[in-house]
Amino acid sequence: MQHLNNKGANRSDTFATASQRACRYLREAIGNKTIGNIKRADAIVFRDFLKGKCLAGSSINRIFGTIKAIVNFTINEAGLDISNPFQGVYIASYEGTVDRRPFSEAELRRLQALCFQTDHDLRQMVALISDTGIRLSEALGLLKTDLVLNGKYPYCLIRPNNIRRLKNKNSTRTIALVGAALRAATSLNLERTNAELVVSRYVKNGRCNANSASATLNKWLQGNDFRGLTIHSLRHSFRDCLRAIECPVEIANELGGW
Repeated sequence: MQHLNNKGANRSDTFATASQRACRYLREAIGNKTIGNIKRADAIVFRDFLKGKCLAGSSINRIFGTIKAIVNFTINEAGLDISNPFQGVYIASYEGTVDRRPFSEAELRRLQALCFQTDHDLRQMVALISDTGIRLSEALGLLKTDLVLNGKYPYCLIRPNNIRRLKNKNSTRTIALVGAALRAATSLNLERTNAELVVSRYVKNGRCNANSASATLNKWLQGNDFRGLTIHSLRHSFRDCLRAIECPVEIANELGGW
């Protein structure tokens, strides 16, 4: 709780959820123990417990990172003269992971056509993502003022706001609007409502719920026979498009917020 009170301020709800879930897993694995009584052997038991839940290596690594951060914080705050037993535990990060494949050019064109078959804001948001490579959470947190459509070169501003944070400091960027993205932005920016947000249906209590939107859109993709593809696959496709035109890596990284 002390960790959440100090580190969780102004963080998304997922931060608290991830911390609480990691601590629950730890209690299930080794029982209730004070930090001073947790040994290296307990950390190994915890790792194997997570593997037993058939979690991917990347997920285990993320949960371990959460626990390490909590333990480090507590050790420092309490002035304990002990080492972190979770530090340096080997985790096969890529074990159990599945490579996400990008959309092929034909699949991308079919998806964009589907997005404009009906006047549906969330599907038009997919079209916006398809030609900008922005993250779904970034798209859902867009304000109408972030879509700058007047002038010779229309563009989209990706910047933090009260609805959603950005993944990292490199995520703040400006992206040109072209193709399906420009068409979608023009439609989404119409004054259909007085809402400040471009799409507001997944914002509750002032927070953007990208996980719910992702589940809905991924189900829609599967229902339209986009097998093995997710909304996140569009970021991989965007990267492939940049690579195909021999875009310098530095510029590609800046456009994708990598």
